[in-house]
Amino acid sequence: MSDPAIEAADRAWDERGFDASAADIAREALAPIRELHFQSTRLPSRLYRHCVTCRTPWPCPTARFCYTTEELQ
Repeated sequence: MSDPAIEAADRAWDERGFDASAADIAREALAPIRELHFQSTRLPSRLYRHCVTCRTPWPCPTARFCYTTEELQ
């Protein structure tokens, strides 16, 4: 059985070498979740923003854990 945390660390090290920081590894671990939870661009109005997966207003609770504050604005 694989460990997602170890796999994320391996991917980060493959991309960044020994310069990979804890933040780089955390971002890599969250990448699969970010692929599922993203803002709909179908209706660009701020009033109709929602998470494609959850179908709740954007940002959904999950997105708050895997996107930076700047990315959520």
